[in-house]
Amino acid sequence: REPLKGRRTVYFHERGPVSDVPVYDRYQLGAGATFDGPAVFEEHESTFVVGCDATVHVDAALNLIAELN
Repeated sequence: REPLKGRRTVYFHERGPVSDVPVYDRYQLGAGATFDGPAVFEEHESTFVVGCDATVHVDAALNLIAELN
């Protein structure tokens, strides 16, 4: 199953509205996957929003690790 669920506009205090932000299904992300922000990761329990100046990678234990660029 494809991890990309869709796209939406997200508001970031520093930049205002950012259009066309990808929204990912957290349960479909595999180890080693990498994503540049901005992005939204959704799961049943929570939503993880990554800003414009960050990169996210999925580690071997399937944790999302965000790093500022």
